[in-house]
Amino acid sequence: MTKPRALLVGCLLALLAMPVQADILCFSPVEKKKGDIASDRPWWKPFDYRVQVDDGPVVKPETESSTSYEIDNDRPLVKIHLGNKVVESFNVTEDQLSSGRNCIYFNSLYETWSIAKLWQVEKLCSCEIEESKSGCPKWVGDDETCPIVGPHEDIWREFYFEGTSEAHLVGILVFAGPKMVPSIMEVIEDRKMYARRYAISALGLLKQAEALPALTEVLSDETETDYFRSDALQAIYVIDAGAGQTAASELLNNPNLPDDMLKRAAIEVLDHPERIPQEWKRH
Repeated sequence: MTKPRALLVGCLLALLAMPVQADILCFSPVEKKKGDIASDRPWWKPFDYRVQVDDGPVVKPETESSTSYEIDNDRPLVKIHLGNKVVESFNVTEDQLSSGRNCIYFNSLYETWSIAKLWQVEKLCSCEIEESKSGCPKWVGDDETCPIVGPHEDIWREFYFEGTSEAHLVGILVFAGPKMVPSIMEVIEDRKMYARRYAISALGLLKQAEALPALTEVLSDETETDYFRSDALQAIYVIDAGAGQTAASELLNNPNLPDDMLKRAAIEVLDHPERIPQEWKRH
């Protein structure tokens, strides 16, 4: 990889990195498996697992639902108790938490504990997230908003409260279908919207021409941040390649265009359109 290309990738990754979970660990249901198991627990020792994080309370996890455990640091130490003895312990890293990997999974066949992979989180854990006074999840910044527009409140709440990664946030809106387009068009008018970038990207991947005016407004507004404008340009290209290329050419013909993400996005639309995702994919 050339040095300029490496720098570009580094900048993109830095801008895309976004914490989506913060101050809870979620333990999957802990239920004794019937029949044969492959556990190290002696047959005579009672099935009495309890969990603890750092020096917090020792808690018996739920058997049929997930258990939410509040944490107060970015590298919590998980301790697994069996009876009166700690039989396992491990740290959850800051990177894992910030990427949404806050699910601690109990494998009932082997009676082992692990940090779930990102793609497993939604399936294995389902903790309720406490809502702040602003109506956003607790981890959202005080200056951010979580607007809900239209008849699809359940989808927006899933987006704000259950999105575990960039790809998952986009996927929630894309899988909801074209019915979301009018609502997304309206919420992205709010510049303080939490996860706004991913709503803009979803608008492109839904591929509805009615979204073009809203995306063009974001792209054309020079007071918008460059990465929002670059997201809008790519979304326009996904919906209408011709319109996207025309917009990219107009941008590059401007001698005063800063050398930022928007300029690089315009070059990509014209010279490397194959790099622009045309369909939603789980990353």
